[in-house]
Amino acid sequence: MAHEGSVLTTSAFTSSGGFGAEIGDQLDSAKVLREFAGLSYGRVTANEVTGIVEAAAHGRIVPEHFRGRTAFSMAVQAAQAFARAEFGDDRVDAWAPLGEERENGLIRMRLAGAAGNVVVTLRETLSEPLLSTRTATIAAPVRQFALAGIHSDA
Repeated sequence: MAHEGSVLTTSAFTSSGGFGAEIGDQLDSAKVLREFAGLSYGRVTANEVTGIVEAAAHGRIVPEHFRGRTAFSMAVQAAQAFARAEFGDDRVDAWAPLGEERENGLIRMRLAGAAGNVVVTLRETLSEPLLSTRTATIAAPVRQFALAGIHSDA
């Protein structure tokens, strides 16, 4: 975990009165969740959790497991994933959405990049019916986004 750009020592969140701590050997899960609010990961093994926490402590995401920020629409999350794959910026706050236009079945998403803004064009489709969660019992189509184009917004 980190606070204001500095990595916290373990005692900062496990000792009495520390980050999220109610007593020495407990964490206040609500407080921990607030620190990671909105960062959604999937298909993470127990061995990979430490790396994800360390990345977050340094303001980074782990792209191969990162699903997006839940505060953003699915279209924004998809556009950010395509921008991240194309340009390699894995900072948590990279690719802030600047605007969205929908026309002729396409979604044009303007994102703020470190070296300038980019436009990601998406095509929204539906998948074949699938079981989208571990507990799903009925297969249903889900929205998916294909990359139709990506370029600098110069």
